[in-house]
Formats: sequence, structure tokens, C-alpha cells
Amino acid sequence: MPLVAENCLAALYRYQLSHRSRQVELFHKVADCGVWEVSLRNGRVWCSQGLKLALGYPETYPRVPLRRLAARLHPEDRAAIWTHLRAARRAPEKVQFRLDARVRLTKDAWSWHEIIAEMQHNEQGEPVALAGVLVDISRRKHEEELAQAASERDALTGALNRRGLDRQMAACPTVSTRHLILFDIDHFKQINDTHGHLVGDALLLQLVDRLQHELRPEDCLVRLGGEEFAVLATGMQDDQAVALAERLRHRVADAPFCVEVPGLGAPVSVAMSISLGVARQACDDAEPLGQLMAEADQALYAAKYAGRNTVVACDTSDCR
Repeated sequence: MPLVAENCLAALYRYQLSHRSRQVELFHKVADCGVWEVSLRNGRVWCSQGLKLALGYPETYPRVPLRRLAARLHPEDRAAIWTHLRAARRAPEKVQFRLDARVRLTKDAWSWHEIIAEMQHNEQGEPVALAGVLVDISRRKHEEELAQAASERDALTGALNRRGLDRQMAACPTVSTRHLILFDIDHFKQINDTHGHLVGDALLLQLVDRLQHELRPEDCLVRLGGEEFAVLATGMQDDQAVALAERLRHRVADAPFCVEVPGLGAPVSVAMSISLGVARQACDDAEPLGQLMAEADQALYAAKYAGRNTVVACDTSDCR
């Protein structure tokens, strides 16, 4: 081949490489992602300039070591990625996978990214490289977490709802026991009938705010519906759970609630009391939440029968 033709081909090849590199960097800027490729033959990693900068490497850095790149992945997510990688290598044809993973870039905090990867094969069908993109989804994850939190909260009072209680029960910490304190407001229907539902709603808000001051950060206050509430407390002895229930009872009964509703004239002073039932469950107990709720409800019924404004603890031998 004449020298002029070779020089033209070399210039064309360099232009194509440069053009492809500019396209990759433009894609990185527009999509807020990083492009990468890992050789399965020698483990060498190629990263787009934008990704190298996000990882804290200068643009002129020749290549990012694979072990350092892997160290940027959260250990739990790293294991999932290796599982997908092994499956992709065994697949007879091109396989693409995607998963969400926590990645540590230049800062210490973990941020959520979506990893989209595809196994590359040679003409003989052998896997030779893994290529893909790293997409920042931290904003999407934050919105999902906000939506999840909102779905587990009571719209009126801000307390957990039944869905939130179910999640808390499923995520039982490594403690010996958990107690459910079930309670409701005595004669709340009469309060609503006398003062109206706007005052009733304001009272529920004040009730939740007042009771939160008696709870530990790890305790969960739940509105089950209407005037019925529950507290999920973990790591307590039976006498401690009963003492907590008594503090809640006194917190409500010892001082009236002052409610001021716009448009309804002068503030309204309302005296209230609550009746409470306490039940206990070991965290290694396989019985469902329904059983614990039934036991606490039985104790609550006994508190109502005893005259209200009182606490009754469910005796395990009697409640089962």
C-alpha cells in the first residue's frame, strides 16, 4: 500500500477514535453518567474522562485499577454484581444486566447509581470484555424514599400507619422482646359530637405530639385508625413496658388539651383519657403481627371493662 494511503488511513482512524471519544464525553455530560469497560483477559479498565474525574482521578490518568474501582462499590452491592457477572460469563450469547448499587465517588458518602452492563464476545463467541455505564440515580432514590416514607405515615398526625407498623415488625432488631401497647381515647365519639370533627382532628394532632415526648427514638407511635393508636417498643422488660404505658396514660389524663381552631371562636379546653393494653412477643417468635395485636386488643378490652383510663398487661398464659 502506498505511504500516502497508509497515512490517510491512519489519520482517518485517529479521527474516528477522537470523534468516538467526544461522543462518549458528550453522552456523559447529557446523561449524567460514566462509561466504562473492563477487559476479561487482563483486567484492564477503561473509563471515560468524566467518570475518572468523578472517581477523583485526573483526566490524564492512564487507567483505573480494577481493585480500586471495585472498592468504590458498597460491599453488599459488590456481591450482587459478581453474581450477575458470573451468570453473564456463562451465558452462550450477549447478556445485558442492570442493577442499583451504592457507589462511593470522591466524597465519603455513598450515593445510588444504576449499573447497566453488557458482556462483549469475540467472533468465536468467547466473552472478552464487560462494558457499560454508571448512571447517577441518587435523586430518584431520594424521591422513592420520600414516597415510601409518606406511604407509611398517617396523613393527619404524622404517626406511622399500619403499613409502617408492618415494616417495623418485619425489621425486628436483635433484641430479646418487643411490646405492643394498644390504646384508644375514651369516649372520643362524644368529644366529636360535642365539639365537632375539626376539634377532634386537632386533638389527635396534639395527642401525638404530647405522647412523642414520652417515647425513645427507637419506639414507634402508630395510628391504626380513628382514635386507636399503638406503640411498638423493643428491648424492654415487662415492667418497663407497663411503666411506659402508665406514663402515656398520665401524659394524657393529667392536663386538659387546649384547642384553637380558626373560625370556631374561643379556644376549647378538652379533658381526655386513654385506656391501654400491653402485650409482649419474643423477637424470635414466628407468630404473625395479628397474634400480638389480638393479645394487646384483649388487654385493651379488659382496661375498658375495668372502667377506662387504666393500663392492663396481657398475661401470656391467659392470652394464648
